[in-house]
Amino acid sequence: MNLFIETPRPVPTAPAPREVPPRPRESETAPAPPEYSQAQQTYRDELAFDRRRARARRRSGALRALATVVAVPLLLAVVFLGSYILFCILNGASVDELGTLLVALFEQVGRGMSGLMQRIGS
Repeated sequence: MNLFIETPRPVPTAPAPREVPPRPRESETAPAPPEYSQAQQTYRDELAFDRRRARARRRSGALRALATVVAVPLLLAVVFLGSYILFCILNGASVDELGTLLVALFEQVGRGMSGLMQRIGS
């Protein structure tokens, strides 16, 4: 008794070769589409604009920080000088005495700055 009964299977045949239509010549074809679409160009433009804006924002931030570093000490010096002048006037200093006091103040500040520069240089 044969338990393995084989049924004949059909043998697959190779498909018939397809007819390939001839390619048109380069001159007969439509012009090639551009390498990028309008959306890609718009994206590039927006990206360039965003980079310029970020650069300007960084530049303005640096200038703002520099202006703060310069303006705050200058403003403090002006406020001190104004309060010193008002204090002298309120204590009854005349114009000549005020001039003398301001010259003495500037000389003292000059000596202090030169001493500070000597310490830094040493």
